Amino acid sequence: MIELSNGILPFSDRHHNSLLALEIIKGLRPQISQDLPQVYINLALDCCHKDPSLRPNAKQLLCIFNCWWEILNRPDDNLSGIRKSFIAADDLLSMLEVEKNNRELNSGAFYTSRLLQFEDVSKRDSSSSDISDVNY
Repeated sequence: MIELSNGILPFSDRHHNSLLALEIIKGLRPQISQDLPQVYINLALDCCHKDPSLRPNAKQLLCIFNCWWEILNRPDDNLSGIRKSFIAADDLLSMLEVEKNNRELNSGAFYTSRLLQFEDVSKRDSSSSDISDVNY
């Protein structure tokens, strides 16, 4: 959802290493465009909640997406606020593609499945001097 919001892969400007992992554990999240419908922003933030048990599950997501689908496909002339905001956000998609195509990916950013072998990163302090990149 975050990538769809701004057309940019999460953390594409950074090395995907133990330091990034630690920052994510401590609450770092990708930025989300504020030009989107507020309901979309809220759901994206909920999906990134630090506590996985507080993230929406598949059943909840299905209900939310079905509700949005019904609102967006309602054949009435009076557009709801949610419907208007999604239509306005659609107009931004072409601009996002241009920005996405002009952005350079950091050579240390990986978006394929791979095993990351870190020491217990969750117990490290980001200010300690022993944080270093791990060879993959």
